[in-house]
Amino acid sequence: LAAKAQLVFANKAFDKGFEKAEDEINLEGVTCVVNDGIAVNPEMSTRYNGLQIFFCSKQSKEKYTADPAAFAAKANYQLAATGQVKQVGCPFSGGQVAENQSTKIGDVTVKYCCGKCKAKMEQADEAQRLEYVFGKKGFKKAFVNKE
Repeated sequence: LAAKAQLVFANKAFDKGFEKAEDEINLEGVTCVVNDGIAVNPEMSTRYNGLQIFFCSKQSKEKYTADPAAFAAKANYQLAATGQVKQVGCPFSGGQVAENQSTKIGDVTVKYCCGKCKAKMEQADEAQRLEYVFGKKGFKKAFVNKE
């Protein structure tokens, strides 16, 4: 049995015979919710709003657990960056987005309903951008869990 398993699940055979599941979370380039710029450890995660967020270390996970609200915007950003949520509305108005009104926040393309909302985002500094889109208010208007 072990020999058969090795034949099927060995790296080359596995790569040829199996595809990545669509619902699998892509962690390529994803950084820790607590420690900016540090890559996540796939085995260090917790549930957040019914989804999964990732950390670089046990200490980061513990720091998050002690005060989740302090990291909400970064956690929401990570949900978008990992493809666990999808944008359905403008983070400012909640209205329908226009394909030609978008900006990038990190690795996430964010769309807006109009040029006025896009301009507001472009005039904001990095911390404001994160809060506008991924803070509680903007995130609730703009994103839903993928199903």
